[in-house]
Amino acid sequence: MALLHRLWVHLVVLNPMTFLKIMKKERKVLKKIGKKVLIVGIISIFLITVLPTTKQAAVIYILPNIVNNEDLQETIKQMPELSNLGLQHLKELLSNEIKEAIEE
Repeated sequence: MALLHRLWVHLVVLNPMTFLKIMKKERKVLKKIGKKVLIVGIISIFLITVLPTTKQAAVIYILPNIVNNEDLQETIKQMPELSNLGLQHLKELLSNEIKEAIEE
């Protein structure tokens, strides 16, 4: 700590011109770093807003495959028939259950 204090006294009090030169160089370096950070920040914000999230990318990849699948389209066309068959099966099961319950 004492060493830093002596260095500070030497630069600022005894030789202020050297201190000002150092500060000027530091400001230039900080400006260069600041410009680079700003550029990286702008690029990052752009990429975050443009690139899709994982879920969006999955939908973008999978949805066309599902929509263009001919087997799936045929299944969707047959949905009313399949649902009617399913309802008939459920009705049969329920009627059997009711008959068994009445017999007991």
